[in-house]
Formats: sequence, structure tokens, C-alpha cells
Amino acid sequence: TTGMVKIDAGYARLGNSEARIRMCLDEYLSDEHLQQLVGCVKQEPLSRTFVGEFWMDRYEVTNAEYARFVKATDRHWPEHWTGANPPPELKDHPVVNVRYEDAEAFAGWLGKKLPTREQWMRAFRGDNDTLFPWGDEYDAALANVADNPSHPSTSSVDATQRDLSCFDVCNLAGNASEYIRGMVTHTGSRCRVTKGAHYAALGYVYGVGSMSVYFTFDSLPNEGVGFRCVVEPP
Repeated sequence: TTGMVKIDAGYARLGNSEARIRMCLDEYLSDEHLQQLVGCVKQEPLSRTFVGEFWMDRYEVTNAEYARFVKATDRHWPEHWTGANPPPELKDHPVVNVRYEDAEAFAGWLGKKLPTREQWMRAFRGDNDTLFPWGDEYDAALANVADNPSHPSTSSVDATQRDLSCFDVCNLAGNASEYIRGMVTHTGSRCRVTKGAHYAALGYVYGVGSMSVYFTFDSLPNEGVGFRCVVEPP
């Protein structure tokens, strides 16, 4: 559990009420876009789901960590790398452009798993229903998102220390979007799910914890999508 934080057992709520979304984000979105966001978020249940204790990576998996896995297993490397080595200046940045299957294999290589949606949301906001890891008040300066000009691309995983949840998990709102374990059926198709905004996505839309993005198989990998891992008690 080196580099991981303990997430206490408790309840996770995947969704948010329409009233909360409108109250907190009205100033950022047009009526049309606000309605679209409300529609997306309302797909997530408001009921609470119990989540047992687990451990989660404090940061996203970095390029340097992923390179060790690639060299040990001969798995695919991200297409923007030159062979099995990432660009040196990106070694502490989150790995992106990774296929879901390779992210899952990386987790298994370390005896870990990708997080479930419930685990991810538990780590994101604990016992609260806040829209962002730090609360309901949006501040682009806290995270690596498109509306924060300080970070034109991915950043070192420890560069945005204020993008922090109540469990001290970093970068759940920004830097890289993150794979969720497994598949779901969405609008009639089997999809992968990601949570969280990335450096090229608007934080006040995709950084909302109750927002999910769905991908079909042929649309992956994605230059904004990375992952982190969890360990569950035996």
C-alpha cells in the first residue's frame, strides 16, 4: 500500500440533485448546457451504496510507473511514447493513451484492481454530496482542467495539491480522467466508463463527481484518459 491512502468504509452516493447542480453551476453554464449537465448527472442514482474499506492510489499512475510494467510484460505502450520509454519530461505525469485492458493488466501486475464507480465516488467526496473534491464552490485554479490556463497539457501528479479529496486523494477532478472497473450498458451499447475531468476538459462540467463519460470499445485509447488503482481487503 505504498503511495496509497486508506478509504474508510462508508456510503457513496453517485448522483446529485438537480437543485444542487443548478444552484452551484448556474453562473458557469448557459441554460441549454446546464440542462444537458443535469440530464447526465440525473442518470446516476441518488441512493446511497455501502462501500467497504479499501486503499486507493493517492495519485494517478505515472508514465514512469507504467514504463516499468511495459518493460516487464511487453504490453502495449502509449502511442505518443517512443518505444517503451516515455518522454523524460513526462515521467511524473499521469500515463494516458492507455487501453482499458492494459490498465487492468497493470493493476493486476501489482496485485491491485481498477476502482469501481462506488469506490471512486467514496474517495471523491466521502460522506458528502459535494460536486467537487474540495466542496461545492468551483475554482478552476485548484485543478488541471481546460479552464485553468496554467496547465496546457498533463502535469506532474503532485502539481495540483489543492485538487484534494477529504481522504487526501489527489487529482480526482483534473489532470487525467480515470477508468472505472468493468463495463456498463449505456443507451443500448456496452461501454467503458471514466470519471473526472482532464487537462483539456472543462472542470465545471467533467470535474463534477457525479458526471460520467461513456466510451465504446472503438473509441479508446484516449489522450486524456489514465487511471489509478485500489487494493481491497482479502
